[in-house]
Amino acid sequence: MKKHLFAIMAAAFLILLFAGCSYTQMRDFDDMPAVSPGAPVDNDEEAEGTEEAGAYFNPYNRSVVSDGADVYYCATDGIYKILNGESGEEKIVDGEHIFYITAHNNWIYYTDNGQLCRVSKDGAKRTVFHNAASSGTVACLGDTLYVSSSTGDGLCVYTADIASDPDTLVFTEHPRGYPAPNGFFYSRESIAGQEGGCDLFRISPDTDEAILIYRDNVSYFRYLITDREIFYCDNEDIYRMSLNGKHPIKFIDYPDIGYLPLRFFNFDAEYLYVYFRDEGLCRMNRVTGETEAVSFPANPGASDVVDGYLYGYDNRVRVRKKLPDGALEYAPFA
Repeated sequence: MKKHLFAIMAAAFLILLFAGCSYTQMRDFDDMPAVSPGAPVDNDEEAEGTEEAGAYFNPYNRSVVSDGADVYYCATDGIYKILNGESGEEKIVDGEHIFYITAHNNWIYYTDNGQLCRVSKDGAKRTVFHNAASSGTVACLGDTLYVSSSTGDGLCVYTADIASDPDTLVFTEHPRGYPAPNGFFYSRESIAGQEGGCDLFRISPDTDEAILIYRDNVSYFRYLITDREIFYCDNEDIYRMSLNGKHPIKFIDYPDIGYLPLRFFNFDAEYLYVYFRDEGLCRMNRVTGETEAVSFPANPGASDVVDGYLYGYDNRVRVRKKLPDGALEYAPFA
């Protein structure tokens, strides 16, 4: 049951990452350029990242966060701080059902039992935001807090400015969804009249126009947007292209992939973390494509990669592993 819960949470997060609750601009497919399946769209507009994207922002990390000095992780019963340069860890706040956390300045924002909360990094001050909608995932990019909420229309994303008045958050609906690394926003839509096909759009930060950058039959788990490029696979090969859909190259020739054998689930500065049908959990060099297996018991869809460690759960117990082949550690972490 626990593994199913984390799989559902991971799928819901990816849906939020690539689509807001009701993004509808530029959906007249008759006006779109003719694009062959599997072909990228060569846009003239160059993609530029936002200056708000911090060095430690990775939206695929949802339950472990680093502020560049210390690492914080959540278990269902609370949030823990791993002491940098010291031995052991300390619990900074108790909780009932904590699954998602993010950091901003001296604060950790998190959801507990569907309620948005905040606690200082030393655990001294805790705030519950009763005006916030029932919350799921949380992410912070620059001074903007993103929270998801389940509504009658499905999952929606709301934002709040946490710099101007961090004690009184005002939430507004954000149809772009969650930001990808470097602050881009993407949307994924089914292709009208083509069963199983989908389009990948990048949302213009200036006009909110949805710019078509790629068309193919690709599921949420079969592509991953990093801070520098987009990786995706079809039924035969793995490709890499720029964040605006330009310069695609065949990254790995994998002729026996078959149907949905792998899922991209995370990345760090050097590697992609991928789950193959036969090989299991692997990490793949982002430049060379060299792949090596990683032994890890947790569901990869609920795993975080932070400061050289892979974090997850093993039978409801927090675990981590120093990459690539460190010993498996069980919480509390020494």
